[in-house]
Amino acid sequence: MIRTKQLNQKDFIKFLMKNVLTTLAIVVFGCFYSHAQNKWCYTPNTINKHTRFNRINSSHRSVVTIDPPIKVAIAFYNFYLSDGYGKIPQENIDSAIEYLNNVFAPAKMSFFIIDEIHHIMSNRLAEFDIKEGSEDNNEVDRFYSIDGALNIYTFPFPKEGYTYLLGWCGRAYFPESGIDKIYLNSNCDLNELLAHEVGHYFSLLHTHTTVDGKELVDGSNCSTAGDLICDTPADPGLSNNVNEACEYIGTAKDTNNQPYSPSISNLMSYAPNSCRNSFSSQQIEQMIGAYNTYKTYISQNDYLAQFSAERKIICPEAKVAFENKSINAESYEWSFEGGTPSKSTEKNPEVAYTQPGSFDVSLTITNKNGLTNTKTYQEYITVETPIVSETAIIEGSFEEETIKEEIINPDHIKTFEKVPSLSTDGLQSVMMNFYDYEDAKGQEDYLILGRLNQLESKTCYLSFDYAYTPHDEEFFDKLAVVFREPCGEWSTLWEKEGGELQTTKSSVKNTLFVPKSDEWKNVIIEISDKTQDYETLEFAFKTTNGRGNALYLDNYKVIPVPKQPQIIYNNNQLSIIETEGLNVKWFLNDILIDIPSTYSITIDKIGKYKAIVNNGECDVESEIYEVTQLPVALSLLSNAKTQFTVYPSPSSGIINIDIAEELIAKKPEVKIIDLSGKIRISTTYTRSVNISTLPDGVYMVQIVNPSYSMKRSIILRK
Repeated sequence: MIRTKQLNQKDFIKFLMKNVLTTLAIVVFGCFYSHAQNKWCYTPNTINKHTRFNRINSSHRSVVTIDPPIKVAIAFYNFYLSDGYGKIPQENIDSAIEYLNNVFAPAKMSFFIIDEIHHIMSNRLAEFDIKEGSEDNNEVDRFYSIDGALNIYTFPFPKEGYTYLLGWCGRAYFPESGIDKIYLNSNCDLNELLAHEVGHYFSLLHTHTTVDGKELVDGSNCSTAGDLICDTPADPGLSNNVNEACEYIGTAKDTNNQPYSPSISNLMSYAPNSCRNSFSSQQIEQMIGAYNTYKTYISQNDYLAQFSAERKIICPEAKVAFENKSINAESYEWSFEGGTPSKSTEKNPEVAYTQPGSFDVSLTITNKNGLTNTKTYQEYITVETPIVSETAIIEGSFEEETIKEEIINPDHIKTFEKVPSLSTDGLQSVMMNFYDYEDAKGQEDYLILGRLNQLESKTCYLSFDYAYTPHDEEFFDKLAVVFREPCGEWSTLWEKEGGELQTTKSSVKNTLFVPKSDEWKNVIIEISDKTQDYETLEFAFKTTNGRGNALYLDNYKVIPVPKQPQIIYNNNQLSIIETEGLNVKWFLNDILIDIPSTYSITIDKIGKYKAIVNNGECDVESEIYEVTQLPVALSLLSNAKTQFTVYPSPSSGIINIDIAEELIAKKPEVKIIDLSGKIRISTTYTRSVNISTLPDGVYMVQIVNPSYSMKRSIILRK
């Protein structure tokens, strides 16, 4: 069964007809070619670095550091639909490369296809998202690119985010960006379009650009306005101003009232394709200068060293599998700084790293003619020591501008993304868009929630909100909550899939699922028993792509158990320490002692005592403290615990101490003791004691003389 959700050709035409307003908006925003071609270039006109390049490095137009001829390797990738729509015939690509070589011949620059032309059937990538940092961009960078070549991508249905770019034809990146990619719409004529975008790639602006102001017809500001090149006449914009005979028919004038006389043949103009066929002399000089300044690393040979790593950030003792991607290589010489082995001649070696740090990797290939090429990535592999969270609680609600949590996305395609206006109680959540995840069925992604040090505190439970519906009984996805020791193997705490994961009453089959407020579910997972044997824990959401529908996550929290309370004995008192801010319950022989929460109790019976503390979320129990006999003092104090009260608690500074008359007659001493056991105040008994000089906190009030001792806790809060 094949499930297709992308637009086919007929659907796309319907899409255009239904979205007239969107089309008009894009027409106004974009830069159009003329004569009803409705084709425009999406390369940005406003790049400050590019402007500085033209002004500061103008000397490169006449001072060339590498003499032509210059060869430029091109990697060509053509994405098309499963029905064949968008697949470009071989002769059309050959024609575009031939045209490119012809128009760049005056610059003594030539272009050749390295490796082979890649025709890739992908319904998803045929609707390519050109947005910076998009999943499509990440995917081609990882799987469909050659480092050291100009990568050209063609596809029939370009979009930016969720918006289709109607009438769009191409986009390039200026050389100072360091990006070696050109995007082309396969519905557009390739010849002039490819030459135009390669002109951008080598620094040329549109001849009609006004980013630095409008160029005057007399050329007096040609080096500071317009395209910043003086042998290209001022251009007012040629869309709909050139006739079929390639004659300028516009009537516009500059600010000096001089009529424009632009170049119709210049490839960086918006004249019709049939009129454009050349670059000016200064444009050629600038492109050579741009090559020498930024692009000398582009291969001029048909053999090239290339490789990638399975993982680039690892833990000590881990191994990394390296994948050779070289072109026309016969043999391999690897060098691994900090690795074992440090050298290898294998095609795809596996290397172990033991020490923390960042390490270089280098590969030298030799082709069949004995010629070599080397690729080196500096600090390519990072071996890190896992960092443990210093916070007591791990929590997040995805309200930040970007996702702060670490993401493990092995295929660099679809992964977790922010979704505005959808949340259980906030402004946004995260989504895994399985609905549009056409490829890589079974692919697993991880959203790392954080790490806890269980030596300080054990974990109690993990909670989160989610919303999901499957596509149908065949196309459904999985969600799991997993944990591990850092760098260890993942273990599952909780997992559901398909119908058991569903939070809606019915499946949403033919559209992207968008949850309503009552279609979210809260999950609470008790994890204390499953994780108690681990010192450090890392938690994550794990998703598995089944090409189902959208999954939303929000409001996760990992709550730690309070530290286990320790019971200490002092005279006839049992007390627990390090329990500030916790509720305390005392038990004798597993029966609750019915008294308010207190950090200490008076021993008046033999038996097994224990305390249970609660931090508002989780309980933890102390070890048993067994009392086998009562202190002698208790026989003298018939009902001591009812004869000794301290109040108010909390106190702002003055406490009142009430004891039985027979105890007052014995002239007891009053001691105020902090939780570390240090005596902070010592005085002869008086009913009112001023403790305002002490810092806020929990204290023990002790009444003592040679024959007895009693304690009560008090909270000071000024």
